[in-house]
Amino acid sequence: MSKKSETLHKDVLKFVDKAMEKLPAKATQAHKDILRILGQEITIEDIDIFDESILVDAATLHWEMAKEREKGEPKIRIHCPQVSGANHNKIVIEIVSDDFAFLVDSVAAEINRHNLLIDLLLHPIVYVEYDAKGNMRRIQRERDESLTRQSHIHVQIKDTANPEILAELEKGLYIALEDVYYANRDWRKMLDVLKTARDELAAAPIKSSM
Repeated sequence: MSKKSETLHKDVLKFVDKAMEKLPAKATQAHKDILRILGQEITIEDIDIFDESILVDAATLHWEMAKEREKGEPKIRIHCPQVSGANHNKIVIEIVSDDFAFLVDSVAAEINRHNLLIDLLLHPIVYVEYDAKGNMRRIQRERDESLTRQSHIHVQIKDTANPEILAELEKGLYIALEDVYYANRDWRKMLDVLKTARDELAAAPIKSSM
């Protein structure tokens, strides 16, 4: 059991265990691990707006998106789950991406740009081993820099929208993720250039005022 799961509220643990029982009988270990990892992000306050079937669907979508993914390739799924109860009418966004700086802020900003308010956001960072063909072999929460560092984002919006709006949202999110990729690529290069300039400036001779 991970340290994260040891700190979870007993009702959250029970909620996650019940969701685990709803996975298909032939679910792979990675599929189960993803559900457990997402569940470990849930707080006791989240339980009131969550549903076991939503967690099961989220784990399944994240597993499907992550099991065959090339490095640098983001994947997004947006849907409106059919769950009984007035409190469960919502848009759910699932994202799997390489982990980058500015990622969550950019996703939140794009959602807000469409005049949608985030009700809940889960963002576990995981480490994934892929084989030479890009197929997932294992996924874990424990830090291992020899593996692919990957972000899994689950967003719930207390609202529904027509397919056209959802399509525009998905398009906007892909653009935002592409911007994040280039920002991280260029940002690190800019830091290197600034460091070189700083070192050169520090080493430059100073002209005497005398």
